[in-house]
Amino acid sequence: AEVARQGLGVVMTIHQPSVKTLSYFRDILLVSWGGTMAYYGLLARVVEYFERFGGVRMSPDDNPAEFIFQFVRSSESGRLAVLEFEQQLRKGSLDYIRAPLPA
Repeated sequence: AEVARQGLGVVMTIHQPSVKTLSYFRDILLVSWGGTMAYYGLLARVVEYFERFGGVRMSPDDNPAEFIFQFVRSSESGRLAVLEFEQQLRKGSLDYIRAPLPA
C-alpha cells in the first residue's frame, strides 16, 4: 500500500483471492483461458459487468473472485462476456468500466 501511495505501479498475480485480499485493489486485470484478457477496470464494477451477461446474480455470501471464475469457466455466457470485452477493447470503448463511480 505504501508503494502505491508513492505513485508507483504495483503488479501482482493472485489466483482466486479471498474477499479481504481482493478489497485492497481498485483496478483489476482478469486473464482467462489462453491468456485472453477477460476484464480490466474498476474492481467495484467487475461483478456487475459479468452479471450483465448471464442474468446470474452473485449472492452476498459469495467471494467475487470465485463467482467470476466459475462464471467464465463454466458457462457459455461467461465465454461471451470475455469475447465481448475483447471486442470492446479493440474498439477502444471501455468507458463503462473505467468511468469513476458516483460519489
